[in-house]
Amino acid sequence: MKTKQFLAGLALACAGSSAMAQNGDYMNGQLAIANIDGLSDGLSVVATYGRPMPTVHKYFALEGEVSASVSDPDTNHPVFGNISVSYYSIAGYGVLTYPLDNKISLRGRAGLLYSHVKVNSSGYVWRVDDGLDLSLGIGVTIALQPKLNMIIEYTDINSDITHMSAGVQYKF
Repeated sequence: MKTKQFLAGLALACAGSSAMAQNGDYMNGQLAIANIDGLSDGLSVVATYGRPMPTVHKYFALEGEVSASVSDPDTNHPVFGNISVSYYSIAGYGVLTYPLDNKISLRGRAGLLYSHVKVNSSGYVWRVDDGLDLSLGIGVTIALQPKLNMIIEYTDINSDITHMSAGVQYKF
């Protein structure tokens, strides 16, 4: 329970810190295709707050992220009926971004992620799984305007869920 409270507080702190944004901080808003083996793809929303850490490395940043399913991955099972999976996650990442030119940058990230996954079968909660996992991601940002980028990423949420996401990144 303390872990959940800590991670929820961390997410709120990241969201609230946008009022105290420093030059270089950024926010990402993305839609993700959620893939779970054996189920149809679902849709998730992803919100990220990032802060560059040039004292660590000129291309290093820390990110706080929340994601939640909005259209659940599902399947029809011959015995159990309609099975769907809903989830949310809260994560913290270390990110390395490497500029290829003045418009395109590659990014890789690794971090710790808390996920709450609920499996529903024909209207009944069949299983609830909470846990901490290592999360990895790789992506690219493409400059659209001086403070606006397009971001495309692939992220391994936990051993069962992956995201292929696209959206925008706004720099303060």
